Amino acid sequence: MGPSALSLAVPVWQLRSMSAQIAKPILETLDREIIESYDRFWTLPDGRLCGLKRLLYHWTVHIDIDNWGYADRYCFADPGLAIEAMEKWDGTGDPINWHRHPTSGRRRPDGDPEKEYYEP
Repeated sequence: MGPSALSLAVPVWQLRSMSAQIAKPILETLDREIIESYDRFWTLPDGRLCGLKRLLYHWTVHIDIDNWGYADRYCFADPGLAIEAMEKWDGTGDPINWHRHPTSGRRRPDGDPEKEYYEP
């Protein structure tokens, strides 16, 4: 079972879902500027908050977001690939579809694990 998706098109505290109830306490601790900088949020089964953010040339998902930053991130070619990955990921190992993991220096052309290589 993957993470619960949250969209801020409607304020998260107004969403009527279990995921909103789980994420509400986490989101209430974040500065408004941080919340508004993300396009979408998920909570992983272990409670970590993740968010989708547009960068200049691609999209990124930040893992374990708080007011001081985030613990990890994965880069995706487009938001559809990121959303699919987050809907299927249970928080262990790596999500699918990413093309760059800046923390480790790993890259996966076209999101293909068979093509993975390391580039610091």
